[in-house]
Amino acid sequence: MKSYDEEKTSERPETVGVVLKEARAKRKMSAEELAVAASVPTRDLERLESGDYTRLPADIYVNSFLERCAGELGIQSGHLSELYRQETTNFKNKKEQRAPAAGFKSKKFIVTPKLLVALASAIGIVLLVFYLWYQLSNLLAAPFLVVESPVNDIITSEETIGISGQTKRDSHIFINEREVEVNAEGFFKDEFRLEAGVNAAEIRSVNRFGRQTILIRKIIKN
Repeated sequence: MKSYDEEKTSERPETVGVVLKEARAKRKMSAEELAVAASVPTRDLERLESGDYTRLPADIYVNSFLERCAGELGIQSGHLSELYRQETTNFKNKKEQRAPAAGFKSKKFIVTPKLLVALASAIGIVLLVFYLWYQLSNLLAAPFLVVESPVNDIITSEETIGISGQTKRDSHIFINEREVEVNAEGFFKDEFRLEAGVNAAEIRSVNRFGRQTILIRKIIKN
């Protein structure tokens, strides 16, 4: 008799989407939070999780997205990229198998030096446009923000609690509207004074374009 894990594996094969969703669930991260933390466009992350690979950018960018997501979720380096390679390879193979094998006549296609130059130029222009668009979208996106301490809402009897984390080094950090210093690497740390009962600490990162990311920690003081 198969074990529960074996039955689960056979019914639900491991894919990029499955691994990302399960890892996010364990970390209690939404797709939007992961996209911000890993600096990945939200729409591309959603396409990876849904298996909609036809509208993703070039593989070199997808693999970069997957490596950053793996780092944020604690997934072994290279695992997501390997799953993506397998899935896209299987998709291409199935597509080729569906193509008619008999009675198909192809037109002669002659490769000339002029054609190669034109193709290389077109590819170069497309890559340049995509690179510029990608850099601009990163600049205009909300800044990533990670609160390392406290990781979650907590209960404590201390008079103060340390709040620390990381953001873009050119962003400004505010804790309940009070600005906190950010060092050259993007790290910040502050002592938050507690009052009896529920204390809400709003940590807000604002970049130079006015885009912001907000995380809230609730600390209950006994």
